[in-house]
Amino acid sequence: MQFVARTTVVAHCRAVSENVVRVQLPGGVAYASTLRTAAEKTASRTALDGTRAEALSDVVAAAVEALNGGRVATITLELTVHDESVGVRLLGKQAKSGGPPGPAALAHLDKVAAEAGVDVSTTENKASFRIDFEVASDD
Repeated sequence: MQFVARTTVVAHCRAVSENVVRVQLPGGVAYASTLRTAAEKTASRTALDGTRAEALSDVVAAAVEALNGGRVATITLELTVHDESVGVRLLGKQAKSGGPPGPAALAHLDKVAAEAGVDVSTTENKASFRIDFEVASDD
């Protein structure tokens, strides 16, 4: 796991600190639990309450499952910790014989995200498939 702290100063604004955690692993079911664990541990160190932290890890698990359904070569999980939320980006680099996640896997991801109250966006190009979402505290 890699931890990066960045501070950005904008004129007439306060400094904003972003803590970014990146995990890159080979695709496949063997590593899915490791990515979920990384999301759980990161969520436990944030301002998210228990249900929102659980929602984060559930949506990450569904997103990893969707990416693995498309037979990706590597999955990069990037968690950006803000004061009241956690931004998540999962990037699956497609294997030569792989493809994008199937409609059933994406439908399952949408269902899990809807149950968690999270808006998920996806982006696809020739070499990768990206899933983005943000989980905010209930306040």
